[in-house]
Amino acid sequence: MTTTRTAAAAADNEDTSTVMTFESIGNNNNGNDDATQTTVATESFAQVRGGGTPLTMTAAPLYSVIGTKVLERQRRGGGACHHSKNHLTGGAVAPSPRCSNNKNNSSSQNAVMTTTDLCITLKAGELPESEEERAPVDILVALDLSASMDCRSKVDLCRSTLKVLMRQLLPQDRFGLVTYSTEARIAIPLQKMSTEHKESACKVMDTFLRANGNTNLSSALGLAAQEMRTSIFPPESKNPVQTIFFLTDGHANEGITETSGLVKLVRNCLLESGQINQQEPKVIFDPEFIHVMSLDDSNTTTAVEAPIAGIAKKPFATTDASKHQPGSPSSLAGPAISLHMFGYGADHNGTLLREMASATQDGSYYFIEEDKDVGRAFGDALGGVLSVVAQTATVTLSVPPLAQAMGVEIVQVKHDQVVRRENGSFTVTMGDFYAEETRDLVVTVKLAVPTPPPPPTNGTNTDPPQGVPIPHLSATLSYTDTLESKLVQQGDTVQVSIARPLDSTVLSEENAHVATQVFRVHAASAMEQAEKLAAAGRYREAKATFTLLKRAYWEDCSAAVQATPQSAALFHDASTMEWCLAEGDDGRYSSWGQANLNTKLCAHKMQRSSTSTAAVVAMPASTTGDPATAAAVATFDDALAYKSSPKRASYAAKFSTTGTI
Repeated sequence: MTTTRTAAAAADNEDTSTVMTFESIGNNNNGNDDATQTTVATESFAQVRGGGTPLTMTAAPLYSVIGTKVLERQRRGGGACHHSKNHLTGGAVAPSPRCSNNKNNSSSQNAVMTTTDLCITLKAGELPESEEERAPVDILVALDLSASMDCRSKVDLCRSTLKVLMRQLLPQDRFGLVTYSTEARIAIPLQKMSTEHKESACKVMDTFLRANGNTNLSSALGLAAQEMRTSIFPPESKNPVQTIFFLTDGHANEGITETSGLVKLVRNCLLESGQINQQEPKVIFDPEFIHVMSLDDSNTTTAVEAPIAGIAKKPFATTDASKHQPGSPSSLAGPAISLHMFGYGADHNGTLLREMASATQDGSYYFIEEDKDVGRAFGDALGGVLSVVAQTATVTLSVPPLAQAMGVEIVQVKHDQVVRRENGSFTVTMGDFYAEETRDLVVTVKLAVPTPPPPPTNGTNTDPPQGVPIPHLSATLSYTDTLESKLVQQGDTVQVSIARPLDSTVLSEENAHVATQVFRVHAASAMEQAEKLAAAGRYREAKATFTLLKRAYWEDCSAAVQATPQSAALFHDASTMEWCLAEGDDGRYSSWGQANLNTKLCAHKMQRSSTSTAAVVAMPASTTGDPATAAAVATFDDALAYKSSPKRASYAAKFSTTGTI
């Protein structure tokens, strides 16, 4: 048994022992008559929060009790073929392909369950009441002034938006502006936002912002990075939160134009030195959710071409620490800079902008469909940047020695920024946290194989009761506290434990939050693969991917999981994209769907809303499966799925209602 700390004890900086409570699980057998009466222990998980620091960490397993004879078909919903009525339509849910009545999967479904998913949850605290107490920021805007920006008064609209942005900054914040077309130039050097500097910056915007020429994204990115990295201020005077807002309405047609080259440029210019060399990931394929890639119980591929079978097996990259060398080939290396990309109008490469943004630690992509959305998109992004409470949050995962002796090992860490250490532990970089937002990390582990208890000694057995939870994973957290300007090193250990009663088919009810995160991770992976199929012109296969994603929602998710805002958002997005691709590319996908999909993909992977306005799509009822859900699905806003702080939301509202916009 290990020692952890409860939330209250952590706050008081006092050690307490793990709290244990024993309960009978003999009646929770999910319909298995041979379930063994077992006493299990449930332990309270620690939260890492000491001295008012802004980040907490909790952890939980998908199932808290997994008997050693539980079969694969018992996964999902807490039992074999367990399904509730759907919360939207009230109709019965079709049998899952995981169930024993699926003859094609009978052998795997009858196998003993050997792995399970765990979830680490990080939750950011609130912002201080006073605006003066927030972390100061450096914001540099790269503004497209190519010829296409000369129509519909786009430049005037952006000029007004930038003036509103500057008014929100405090004297300790810094602001700069790079403009670009065929070439890039520094219009406003990065400088403190004193009253004098704000006035001079406004004069520059009124005088020199004129549109002409082509679109040279690489020149703008390089110059923006140089200005942020090599400004005249000494390093100690640079602000802790640094970001670049990058706006364009077209395609790269000068300088570096290939997606791979631009993404590499982003990495070399904006990532901190320790991250730049993570270029050759070791790929681990995910065996979960493979069944959703068949359209019917016969596993036929008549409706889906064979290559689509690999879509559900989206790899998660794990970098080997032995290849992770310090230092950087880039002279611009330093602290990481986030990149927020804004795609203006339908004629821009949304996939390129999303991949450029995703190459940085906390980048985001906004699709600005109409002129009126410019202010709200900038306001939403600015609200996030101004509400950063923790930076470079890093979670270290390991298996406790006792569990290692029982065969427990980490099978997969489902995240894009993972480093595997020589000692077998994993380090996951979770990035920066805005106030009040939550982020989850899903980990697959091999289950412990406990040994039978030894015979009693002198007529008594001093061993703990059979089924006491076995710690399967230990997690520690470190991050930079931006409010206190200090590094919070490796906090208290949080352990995730699972009871493994011997010779038992007992399987506890699933944890709805963990199950939701498992669905989110795999759905986002499938969405990313669908986007690649559509980009290659394989629209039929892309549409089939979203159809199968909806099927997974109906069949593999319990009613509790379906009812969560995140799962509802994923179902909505799958329905929207299925509708967009219904007739191949008849204009709906290329003019709206592609950019919208890339925006949603960023939101689901980051668990952070990046929607400038509520999505309003007039879809026919047939795309949702039920007329009663059509109206609700058509007006869903992913901001409902991923909570933002009231202060962040207030910036978006402030920008969208300002009279100058």
